[in-house]
Amino acid sequence: MNVGCIPKKLFHIGTQVEEQTHMLADYGWKGADGVTLKHDWSVLRSNIQNHIKGINFSYKAKMQEIGADYINAFASFENSNEVRFTHGAGNTPYTLKAKHFVIAAGNRPRGYPGQPELSEYAVTSDDLFSLEEDPGKTLVVGGGFVAVECAGFLRGLGKEVIMINRSSFLRTMDDDMTFRIIDDMEAHGVQVMTKTVPTGAKKLGDKSFEVELMSNGEKQKVEVNTILLAIGRSCEPDKLGLANAGVVVAPSQRVQGRRDEQERSNIDHIYAIGDACEGAPELMPVAQKSGKQLAHRIYERMKGERSEQEILDAYSTDFSYIPSTVFSPTEYSFAGLNEQEAI
Repeated sequence: MNVGCIPKKLFHIGTQVEEQTHMLADYGWKGADGVTLKHDWSVLRSNIQNHIKGINFSYKAKMQEIGADYINAFASFENSNEVRFTHGAGNTPYTLKAKHFVIAAGNRPRGYPGQPELSEYAVTSDDLFSLEEDPGKTLVVGGGFVAVECAGFLRGLGKEVIMINRSSFLRTMDDDMTFRIIDDMEAHGVQVMTKTVPTGAKKLGDKSFEVELMSNGEKQKVEVNTILLAIGRSCEPDKLGLANAGVVVAPSQRVQGRRDEQERSNIDHIYAIGDACEGAPELMPVAQKSGKQLAHRIYERMKGERSEQEILDAYSTDFSYIPSTVFSPTEYSFAGLNEQEAI
């Protein structure tokens, strides 16, 4: 929520507000002809961050209302029955034992492998949403939802944007729709480069970087103000200490679930929901619903009044046909198999 669906959608709406002004005269609004609009990045960023803080405050207030303890700390497993963390001004160490654990820590952006200087100079989508300075001309590295959406709203807010990827874009979507989305972005001024990877970066000055690219076998250099990495995310199992708890991790670095209960790990009392759960869509509303269903299952098992199959039948989450949307300049929603999978 903090660095995903909500800020991304609000930045996207920011571009739509400007687009709507071009139709004012067609709908009878007078006085806007010849008016030049100028966007203030800091105002939009501040308003979005304040909105997110408000949502967080309401969640904390609700937890206090129902008597749930909230500890703002990063915890990792000591073993399968306890976690450790530090808390307070003196970073006092604590351990906490529980009968059940739910991993709902989300994912963190990956750095670029083998390019430490690129990771040092670059920001991620997590950083972009709270970036205090105007990003200016931006190089977006990546080809998934996050890369395309960020490139789209940055261009819509008037920034120069170069978007590169080592292969194609939006590979989980229909090829035809991907073509239309990327074609529209190019028509609106995004410089799109496929079969392109960064091979080096150096700082030229304050908010100025030179990035060396290998594009279709040829080297070239670009100068930008911001480098944005959007090449995937990981739930960082090592930092969470999942190996200490004996939790099996999928090749995607997410918690591997079970065939009959996707959110349940190989350790009976350790669960994962949201982005940390293998096979679950990376969508905040889905994580919320999945968490509610999981709470019901844990509660029913503790009561011991229903069979395991009855509990699973009543409170499981089916991830098969959940709709999703890419908030690119050309918005696109879909559900089920894409064309390539169906064929």
